[in-house]
Amino acid sequence: MMAAGTFEQALGIGAIGLLCLLGAVAACLVVVVFHELAHALVGFLLGFRILEIQVGGGMPWHVVSCFGVRISLHRRPWAGLVRWQPRGKYLLRMRFLAAVLAGPLANIAVAVAATPLVVAVLLDAPKGLYYTQWYGGAFGFMAFAWAFAGLVPVVIRGAPKTDMAIALSTLNTAKAAIPGWLEASRAQALAHDFYEALQCADYSGAEALLAEGERRLPARGDWCKGRALLCLLTGDPDGALAAYGQGETMTLAELHRLERECVSSGQRLRIRLLRAQVKELDAVNNAFFLAQTGRQEDLVKAERRCADQNKKSFGGEACAARLRTHGMILLRLGRVDEGLVKLQQSFRLPEPFWLRAMCAGYLAYGHALRGDRRATKRFLRKARRLGPRSPLVDIAERWTEAALAATDNLAGSATDR
Repeated sequence: MMAAGTFEQALGIGAIGLLCLLGAVAACLVVVVFHELAHALVGFLLGFRILEIQVGGGMPWHVVSCFGVRISLHRRPWAGLVRWQPRGKYLLRMRFLAAVLAGPLANIAVAVAATPLVVAVLLDAPKGLYYTQWYGGAFGFMAFAWAFAGLVPVVIRGAPKTDMAIALSTLNTAKAAIPGWLEASRAQALAHDFYEALQCADYSGAEALLAEGERRLPARGDWCKGRALLCLLTGDPDGALAAYGQGETMTLAELHRLERECVSSGQRLRIRLLRAQVKELDAVNNAFFLAQTGRQEDLVKAERRCADQNKKSFGGEACAARLRTHGMILLRLGRVDEGLVKLQQSFRLPEPFWLRAMCAGYLAYGHALRGDRRATKRFLRKARRLGPRSPLVDIAERWTEAALAATDNLAGSATDR
């Protein structure tokens, strides 16, 4: 009897813990969705162009487009982001301040709506709580925690800036800095539109956006790197390789110029670290474009470059890029098992959605080379969920179809014999 009672008590405690966890996660989801929608809605009403709404943090799970706004859903429910383009100089700081503070106000609104749940839990706590009350109480208390977190004005080292800290820094922005702010936001919007055009395979529109970007900011290597991607998708891998090399040169020249203009040793150190990271990432991306030519000697050279980069320390997206590129090259060289190991490691690391879609496409290609149709279909579905219109996924899908056809031919030949 005692053992049965202890078991029932443990089961009840486990159920309460699970309900509290579910209530806290539900509160995170509700608060993040309302928070980001408040940013986007108020920003739109005040004349901002909304580029992207990110719900959640960490690795992307699904991407959709709604009224020209990219909406990306991520796995962790306790983060979010809205990317927008400010327009016009009239009362820009005050408009930006209002759009930023709309998020914390949405947090407070959710907390106020959850107040009856918290009050009911506090009143009934001496008498004992039902399971549903544990869930509601966890939801309410987490909503209040989010409301408080959004109002913290200080910047915690290693953590992203809170909305209140961004609002205070906006008030201190000098009027003379506003034109530069607008120009930088315009360049960001152009880059967003360019990659959106590539995702839709609108290559003439992408060319026009690229030309405008090069006209507005002619010294930026990012536009040359964008041209490299455009050349690759339009069937000119050699032109892509040349354009990317030009972009590397321009980016490093810009970083050298910034280092010369630094006034303190700390700034110079940060620029040098950034330059080292850019050089390492550019070496990996150069190997990617080299491998796209499809020539055996270029594949061998690209694999050697990636192997050299394995000796260096990478972090975050740079590590994922190295593993993904090296894995793809190994697949193209016929070293399927080695390539799949690296691609699986890359797929577990956080990356932008379109790069993660490309990695899923390469994993589908690797499993097609092994003849595993089930895994191939699974990764193709993941690739299409992350990049539903991506031409980069189209390339991996063509490789996958060719590999499956070759596998079927081999199986048919073996059956005939």
